[in-house]
Order: sequence, then C-alpha cells, then structure tokens
Amino acid sequence: MRKSKSAEMIISLLENKGALSAKEISTHLNSFDRVTIYRSINKLLSEGLIREVNLEKSFHSYELSSLPHLHTKCVKCGKVGHIDMPKKLIEEIAKYSKNFNIHDIEITVNGECKD
Repeated sequence: MRKSKSAEMIISLLENKGALSAKEISTHLNSFDRVTIYRSINKLLSEGLIREVNLEKSFHSYELSSLPHLHTKCVKCGKVGHIDMPKKLIEEIAKYSKNFNIHDIEITVNGECKD
C-alpha cells in the first residue's frame, strides 16, 4: 500500500531524529496540519511501522519499529539514545515470564550525557 507524503516524512524524520513526541513531529513537519500528523501517526502505528514509547510520564513518543533495544535518557538535556538489547537478556526475561505473553519490552536507563 502506498504511503501518504506525511507518513513518508514522519518515517524519514524518525530515522534521522529518533524518538519524538507528536508535538515535536508536528513542529518539524509544519507544512502539515496537526490532524494530518495525528492521522498519519495512527496509521503508521496500526501498520506496525512505528511504535509508541513512554519516555516521559506526561506524553508518548514515537519511534520506528525495530529490534528490541534499551533507551538512554539524559536527565539534564533530555537527549534520548538507543542501545541494542543483547539477545541473552531477552531470553532471560522470557525465561522468567512463563505464564505471560510478552508483546513488547520497554526499558529506559536514566543518567547524564558524558558530553
């Protein structure tokens, strides 16, 4: 199925910037109205091309769907990074979740940038 121009631009933005809130996406793509941005986000979510992450308690961020990874978040500047999650860690989590079907693993490590 063909993607709309706004959906293509959201995917491109998330590839370059990483996890962003809907407000941040809208700010970057200000040639589209907010309704179009939210519709595109919902469509990309339903197609499994992006996923929702909770890096802040008050709002959701969105990122490209990918292999499981950890998020790092600087408590001073708010910068978010990614660390690939080792396969062994995923296997350990699954081992302790025998009576539970895991849909997603979301881990955020808070700290300070070294820069």
